[in-house]
Amino acid sequence: MSYYTMQQLVSIIVPVYNADKYLSRCIDSIIKQTYSNLEVLLIDDGSSDKSGTICREYADIDNRIKVINQSNQGVSKARNRGLEEASGEFICFVDSDDWIDDTHIEGLVASIAENDCICEGYIRGNTQSILKAKRVDLLKIDGNDVAVFFVNGFIHPCWNKLFKKSIIEVNNIRFPTDISISEDSLFCLEYLSCSHSIAFSERANYHYWVDNSVSSLSKKMYPNALDIYGKVYRGIENLLRRGECQKDLAEDILVKTIFPQIYNTVIKIVRADNMRFQEKKVYLDKLINTEYAVRTLRRTYLDTHIIAEKISIFLVLHRQYRLLEFLWRRIIK
Repeated sequence: MSYYTMQQLVSIIVPVYNADKYLSRCIDSIIKQTYSNLEVLLIDDGSSDKSGTICREYADIDNRIKVINQSNQGVSKARNRGLEEASGEFICFVDSDDWIDDTHIEGLVASIAENDCICEGYIRGNTQSILKAKRVDLLKIDGNDVAVFFVNGFIHPCWNKLFKKSIIEVNNIRFPTDISISEDSLFCLEYLSCSHSIAFSERANYHYWVDNSVSSLSKKMYPNALDIYGKVYRGIENLLRRGECQKDLAEDILVKTIFPQIYNTVIKIVRADNMRFQEKKVYLDKLINTEYAVRTLRRTYLDTHIIAEKISIFLVLHRQYRLLEFLWRRIIK
């Protein structure tokens, strides 16, 4: 790593809300980084547990740590507050229940060179999700390696990337605060739409933790989910069009990237115990009257070899909602 690169300050933004169970593990992993020129911003978003105390204790022993308190306003406003307070040339996000390997930041900074963004893999449980090392000109998008970035979900999180603060500030890029899903995706898409290049790293130094004992936001049903996923769809579409991506490849990327969100939404609706059938019908009717969603379902129906997907898509497209509900609530567990 060059002397010049070693001088660059990296701001690590950690939104914190009732995370005392995992917070020490997260902060310990950050302060042990081999790259030491760090500013650690712990945004305590109105925690009611011991998180605030833990944050202050770490700030007392490491002067790189700054604790910022605010009333509970959600993860997007916490991250945005971190962006406003950050002094670093580079920005990195870490969630308070996750942790990073000792060389995580050093590897990201060493790879950024002339690129505008670095994206690397991550580890969930014992499973590694890895990208093939590659530099991508965002004004000329092509190749299967780029498709993997979108289709396998690497584009969505903000915590597997290193960003340049200058690009964020010049373009006033912030996390949307009026939604509770896909905030990361929309932030990343806006950032990439203002960037010229991104580099993929085959490292996987970020540990993404999922506590299965806790009800996850991802299991909830959001009435405006289709509208939000539509924004993600259009954001990817615009990025690919800007990069003059070949038409067939672009269509394949769009369908495979957005299908999991649409499919999961369908399953959440039909399996919901707190919704009457008529309410479910309203949601599903909206779905099959939404152009990007229908295009995605029809293309996936032709391509998929997964029986549950094929049957479910067929029943949705033919408005057989009662049968679909019966299958997912009584047969498919």
